[in-house]
Amino acid sequence: MANSKKLPNSFTSKMPWSDAKHPIWPATLFQLRRNLENRLFPEKLSLTDATAVLEEIKNLFSNYLTIPLDSLTPDEKELFFERFLLTEQFEKLEEARAFIVSEASNFLGIINLEDHLHLHLTSFENEFQTPFNMLQTIEKTVAKHLRFSYSSRFGYLTKDPFFCGTGFVVQAILHLPTLLHLEKFSQIIETLPRDITLKGLSADETYLADFVIVQNKYTLGVTEESILDSVYNTALILSEKELETRNNLKKEDIAYFKNKIARGYGLLKQSYAIETSEALNQLSMLHLGISLGLLESEKPFNYFDLFFSSARAHLKKCSKNKKDLKDNLCKKRAEFLRNQISSLDISLKNLYN
Repeated sequence: MANSKKLPNSFTSKMPWSDAKHPIWPATLFQLRRNLENRLFPEKLSLTDATAVLEEIKNLFSNYLTIPLDSLTPDEKELFFERFLLTEQFEKLEEARAFIVSEASNFLGIINLEDHLHLHLTSFENEFQTPFNMLQTIEKTVAKHLRFSYSSRFGYLTKDPFFCGTGFVVQAILHLPTLLHLEKFSQIIETLPRDITLKGLSADETYLADFVIVQNKYTLGVTEESILDSVYNTALILSEKELETRNNLKKEDIAYFKNKIARGYGLLKQSYAIETSEALNQLSMLHLGISLGLLESEKPFNYFDLFFSSARAHLKKCSKNKKDLKDNLCKKRAEFLRNQISSLDISLKNLYN
């Protein structure tokens, strides 16, 4: 298959989310799931049939890069997992499965994992219509050549019944440290629409790095437009609440965050070894400190470059010396962050005033 080992240039030229502009609402993910008519779901397909599905779909994406999973190393697979915040389990799946990627890496198509086709689009603009139109255009182009599995009662059929109906999921990613740490979040949750669910970046119920994902709870019995409106309005309310809380911090609140930020800075600047979750949580405090003006950096502070660089696969990719990296990953992460934080020449004078 063509381009079997080549990754997009953007995988090496810049970090994910380098284009994120908004400090509270950096990105939104748009996802569509589709299956082909008269075909078993991928996990039930024979290798011959799975290969046929792969060929049918990939031929419709000639302007994109097709990357077979069996051409990727485990570390390269993990790069995709981290970059696109994927939830699919594909580490041990290889034959007749592939990624379709745009050169800018804002679009990802997944063939033959949980469904025959799973479309991902990442947007860094806080408006929904343009990226939704783009995703719809891609889906409609494919639908001109392939018939999707559809029920008049249940809509588009997917492996997981949760995604039947529209097969459409929107995830607004929000950084809400003040709402979470001041315990105002639980009060706000009670006022949110019932068609919205909130979760964190990690598999457990904690909000890793103070990120909250706003997502539609239902895909069946609702329209794409209602999903867009509900997620957008909820994300807008939460981001405005976070900004309002930051602007109206009380004296005791500021003291609390000064302590958290100072501790985070100290850990990142001095740690000998550090786990991913701890690094991301402390980077969240630095990001908040910069946003509040409690920390000043002589050089541009790109939070998301540090965020993704601290994740395992991206840390490995950035490392110049990969010898024994597997056994010393926490140590290498701490070393990387020490160097990065030192190079920013961060001033703490506002922190101690």
